[in-house]
This record gives sequence, structure tokens and C-alpha cells, in this order.
Amino acid sequence: MKIHLFYFACLSIFLIGCEQTPEPPKKKSRPARILKVACIGDQVMLNEKLDSTSRYPVQLQRLLGNDYYVRTFALEQATVLKNTENPFLRDTLFQQTIDFQPDIIIINLGINDTKMANWWNYGEAFLEDYLEMVDTFRSLSSAPKVLVCRPTKPFDIVDGINDSTLNAAVLPYIDSVATWRNIEKIDLYTTSSYRKDLFKEYLFPDKTASRIIAEMIADAIVSDIEPLSSDVKQR
Repeated sequence: MKIHLFYFACLSIFLIGCEQTPEPPKKKSRPARILKVACIGDQVMLNEKLDSTSRYPVQLQRLLGNDYYVRTFALEQATVLKNTENPFLRDTLFQQTIDFQPDIIIINLGINDTKMANWWNYGEAFLEDYLEMVDTFRSLSSAPKVLVCRPTKPFDIVDGINDSTLNAAVLPYIDSVATWRNIEKIDLYTTSSYRKDLFKEYLFPDKTASRIIAEMIADAIVSDIEPLSSDVKQR
């Protein structure tokens, strides 16, 4: 009888110990297939001040790895506004983005809209035009996740691009789009505001700034998905 009680006591201690052992943390899920990422932008994204391997869409591809295919859709001097000389919505790149059927879309536009000729003549349509772009992308059969960027800060007037219009008008409209459509916002403006030293000619991010931008976008993309560590060259 004492032997039975001894074994019972040992078994009880063992079972209690098992019950109190914490479960190992669950690993983040990985995509079931390669996810297509469309990066929409302007001359800041094209960034001729950097070699092609240092631009932030290329660095973004390295960070995300083989689970993702990052493709750039950038137009020099591109605007959100449809009635300017270089509207993204009226360019062939807009249709190319649609044809790409992306799973994730990053919109980083707005700095060229701040130019006096653009904003004074057409600025009141900015919110409507931005919403049209977002709504068109969200209606795609690929049902993409759309994220909007608050553009990086221009540290001086560059070809008409100016921080006063960006800060007072464009950014609040972008904030409204994110709120009204309940989509994620990536605040590149605030982050860049303290690092003037990382921007060439007051506008173009250097390699370090491009890395920071890529990391912020990557964090927003992956959320609960763990990317692979291996690299793939941007197509």
C-alpha cells in the first residue's frame, strides 16, 4: 500500500509539472505563395542620386526575401492630382500596376503635388483623386493590402516642391484617406524630419535613409508573416 501511495505521489508531481510547463511561442506563419508587392512612387523612389542596388525598393526586396516579389512603379514628377502634367492615375504605369495584380501596394506620392502650379490650380481635388486611386486598387481581384506613406520631408524648396504645402495640406489629406478607408499609414515624414544629413540635395534619401525607409515599409508589410532570410534580386 505504501509503495502504491509513493508511486501515486510521484505521478501527481510529474503531472503537475507538465501542466505548469509553458507552451513554446508560436512561430509566425509564412505566406503560402510568393506575394507580389507594388511600390508606387516618384523621382524620390527612382533616386538617380543612388546606385540602383541602394534604392529603397531594392533594399526592401532584400529584407523581405524570396517570399516576396517587389516591383517598382515609379514615374518622374508623378502626382496624385489627375490634371497635372504627370498624373500617376493617367499614366500607363497605373494600368501596369493593375495588370500586375499585386497582393500588397505601397503608395508613396504627394511631394510633386505641393508645387505651386499643381496645388494652386488643382489642390482641392487631391483628396478625391487619392481616394480614387486607393479604391481602384482595393477593388482588384487580387484583393491587395494597400498601405499609404506620408512622404519624406523636403528640407528646402526643390523644383517647386515645398514642405509648407506638404505639411499643411497634403499630409492631412493622406491622414484622412488612411482613416476613412481604414488602411495602414507609414509615417516616413516624421522619421525623416530629424535626419537632414541623410538626404542629398534636400530631397533624395542616401543609402542609410533608404535602408530606414525599406525597414519601415517591411515592418508594415510583414505584420504577422515571417519572411525568409534569403535574398532575391529585384525584377
